[in-house]
Amino acid sequence: MMTTRIKSTFLLVLLSVAMTGCVSTAGKSKVDPQASASNTNLALEYFRIGQREVAMEKIEKAIEQDPDYAQAHLVKGMLLAELKEYSAAEDSFEEALDLAPEDAAVQNNFGGFLCDRGEYDDGIEMFMLAANNQYYGRPESAWTNAGTCAKRKGDFAEAENMYRQALKINPAYPLALWQMADLSFERGNYLGARAFMQRLESTATLPPEAIWLGVRIERRLEDKQAEKRYSDILMRDYPDSREANLLMESRSD
Repeated sequence: MMTTRIKSTFLLVLLSVAMTGCVSTAGKSKVDPQASASNTNLALEYFRIGQREVAMEKIEKAIEQDPDYAQAHLVKGMLLAELKEYSAAEDSFEEALDLAPEDAAVQNNFGGFLCDRGEYDDGIEMFMLAANNQYYGRPESAWTNAGTCAKRKGDFAEAENMYRQALKINPAYPLALWQMADLSFERGNYLGARAFMQRLESTATLPPEAIWLGVRIERRLEDKQAEKRYSDILMRDYPDSREANLLMESRSD
């Protein structure tokens, strides 16, 4: 039975924004942590639905209400990265890390930013801090992200080690299963790729990228029936997707 929907991205953003009471400190202007947390949550929601300008307004307000709130700087970094303002984004991520050096959400997301910028070693270092953070409830996410960063770097052996560590922690973690299927396919281990795809299907609803991977795996194994099953799912559930177009183009070759 499929129980989880996985996103078609290698990074899993996990933010936990706490709500606290209003405080003021002597010698400083009044800060409002509760309002800051509320606006940070709003900014994150607007960011998720693509309303970037509103999200930026909310996060600027959140930082004004509490300049020392690390999560607000983290969300601002994510927003700026989305807007391709990379230097300013890195400043915001670093500010968040300075304010909360033990925060796994900061470490994990900063790692993703660095990896996307091609700073693979620094990105993996951030992911490893999150993976080994005793307060992080989803270390398999950080291990998987580290594996994908290593894969982008071209270190397939290290990537496999990291994915397997994620699956050791959580054998049903969909993103790690998907990445292991993809890595096995790229290394020519088609039977291994099929095995990971079968495990993935038992735990998650597949996005079009994963279904297209299933098509290609079964083509390599020359299993026409299994290939047709994946193809039918792709055309039925995601007819307008890029992967559906790739499928149609591959049939005309």
